[in-house]
Amino acid sequence: MKIILIISLICLILSWNDLYSQVITGKVYIDNGKYTELLDGATVKWLNTSIGSITDSNGYFEIESRNILNKKLLVSFLQTDADTIDIGDRNFVEIILKKSITTETIKVEEKTDEQIAFNMSHLTEIITQKDLKKAACCDLTGAFHNSASVDVAVTDVISDSKELKLLGTEGSFTQTLIDGIPLITNVSSSYGLSMIPGSLIKNIFVSKGANSVVQGYESTSGLVNVILKDREASENLFLNAFVNDHFEKQLDGNIGYKIKDWNMLLSLHTLQKANKTDDNGDSFLDMPLITRYGFFNRWKYKSWEEKGINLNFIVRYTDEKRIGGQTNFNEDTDIGSNTIYGQTIKTKNLDIYGKSKYKFNDDNILYAYLSYNNLNENSYYGLTKYSVLQNLFYMHLMYEGFWDIFNEFRIGIDYRYENVHQDISFVQNPYNKTYQGNYRQLQSVPGIFAENSFNLLGLKLIMMPGIRYDYHNTYGSFITPRLLIKYEPTEGTVFRGVIGSGTKVNNIFAENSNIFGSAKNIIIIDTEPVKSLNAGVTFSKIFEFSHSIVSKFEIEYFRTVFTNQIIPDYTTIPGSVIFTNLNSSSASNSFQIETALDLFEQLRLKFTYNYLDAYYYKDGIRKEIPFTIKNKILAELSYESIQRDWLFSTTLQYNGTQPLPETNFNPPQYRLSDESSPYFMWNAQITKSLGNFEIYTGIENILNFKQQNPIIESDNPFGEYFDSSIIWGPTRGRQFYIGLRFKMI
Repeated sequence: MKIILIISLICLILSWNDLYSQVITGKVYIDNGKYTELLDGATVKWLNTSIGSITDSNGYFEIESRNILNKKLLVSFLQTDADTIDIGDRNFVEIILKKSITTETIKVEEKTDEQIAFNMSHLTEIITQKDLKKAACCDLTGAFHNSASVDVAVTDVISDSKELKLLGTEGSFTQTLIDGIPLITNVSSSYGLSMIPGSLIKNIFVSKGANSVVQGYESTSGLVNVILKDREASENLFLNAFVNDHFEKQLDGNIGYKIKDWNMLLSLHTLQKANKTDDNGDSFLDMPLITRYGFFNRWKYKSWEEKGINLNFIVRYTDEKRIGGQTNFNEDTDIGSNTIYGQTIKTKNLDIYGKSKYKFNDDNILYAYLSYNNLNENSYYGLTKYSVLQNLFYMHLMYEGFWDIFNEFRIGIDYRYENVHQDISFVQNPYNKTYQGNYRQLQSVPGIFAENSFNLLGLKLIMMPGIRYDYHNTYGSFITPRLLIKYEPTEGTVFRGVIGSGTKVNNIFAENSNIFGSAKNIIIIDTEPVKSLNAGVTFSKIFEFSHSIVSKFEIEYFRTVFTNQIIPDYTTIPGSVIFTNLNSSSASNSFQIETALDLFEQLRLKFTYNYLDAYYYKDGIRKEIPFTIKNKILAELSYESIQRDWLFSTTLQYNGTQPLPETNFNPPQYRLSDESSPYFMWNAQITKSLGNFEIYTGIENILNFKQQNPIIESDNPFGEYFDSSIIWGPTRGRQFYIGLRFKMI
């Protein structure tokens, strides 16, 4: 399989020829002052040419771009004066025709992501392809460099496993979707995030707090929906090559073409391991040696009639191997050794999913989703062998319609099946661990949901109540009510509110595999699902000083209260970690202020402050939840030249102190303080465009801050106190990288 993927990628680079027409696609909307709707019959043509197109009933257009050097579109409607949009190197664009109330003329504007997010019922942050280009963004975990809302936390320094955290809660409470489908869950939550290359991502939607009941009962702290590229949102040919100063190499290739009404995108990806480095001299690798091969293929059918069906069929496969541990660890001879410490994680992941939408008319649409996931992982964490086989099936059927122009409803059913087999054994067991065995977690959960959007006060107020009922084969009924409110008293001013419950069934071993590599015993005591209630309020304001000077201000507060939360207990039994439901209360409070300024579509300044207070009570004593960054400040500056051939971006992030797990039972030399040190993280990148090529180079962690001695008892990795899971800061120093992109639209 690996050889086939490499050969295919080489053939993709060498054998590409321009057999298929180069096409720009997009959508045109009209803003009538009250709401935005798709526009039928708008004229779209290239400046100073006769090449043009007319939008259909869905506002959609296609226009050939072959041999077009001046990438400026003229857009007009109803014989009004046309205006132009410079689309640069994009091949998909959304445009608003804004109607002036006083002059009855049409003003042409590009629909920005801020505008799209601003119109949503829930406060949503959109991370775009342009945002992703501001940093190396090798995979999904690197996509949040300019977001203060999402914390990317390393859970184990040896294997470099990571999780996404929202509102100060652990990563298992963040629901991560791929194309709206829950594919990163359970076992895949540890390493699945890094298996999505940045070059394949179209957009990322981040919504904090309770969300629509359509997405399920799990979302507690928020939702991250990763939209992968299709042909319409990708170049006909795209290549990306990357290397850093540790000589870790990445190569990605996307190819798209059209066959009649079918659009196809094929993507191949590989990551090749870095050189061995041990800058801090603790005898352990500073970063794991990762080898990864990925395959992605999407077929999309779209009917352009007023009625018709749209189909998506996707296959995604990843084969990954991670090797970490001591620098002299040899995979061939030292797996399971009690003299040389090493970790090997071998994962094969297959996703097959389909999405369809049937449009009866403009007011009645039927959606159907089907997905299957198979994950096979075989790992050694020192002396602990962990093997897991996961099979997931998901079905979602939803009908969307309108009672009238002021009321939109959604009703549907879904079914979720998870069958996870876990086998844990010990090559040797010097500390008498007791959690070896075969474990099976079977979840079969049918559900039904209903949601209605009420548009009131002349469309200024939107109230979206929803409720869903799910029946779990083990834990019985889950009832999930939620309410989203949006109020826009004046244009550019929005208040939002949300309240809703959530339920999370945990897989302790899969979500805490970082403990396997230590000498600690794992004790699980009758865990029940974690219940939560989340409420939040937000205020958003856009200041448009002129067409080219726009500012945004947002302030938000969320509170999440948990019942039965599971907090790892490191202190009750020394040498063990106990997982059980808390009998007392626990909660998280999140407060954030963000302001951004865009000048002349070239310069962007953004400043964000985030405060988190996450705590629980034990024996009547208030304790802080570990690894919660109390105070975080993010400053971003980006500049793009008028010709769009230079792009410079830099971010400076201050991370305040974090409470750490208690280590008071360790000998003095292996004890840590109660909280981490604050630190700054400064990154910068510059990109130069040269026709179809882009060269980018950057530096991560410019200030070279590193968490000192991140592995406890690294001098005796098979000792009683060895621990590689207490990670609160960067463990690698300053890192340089360079990359090259090639694209053919």
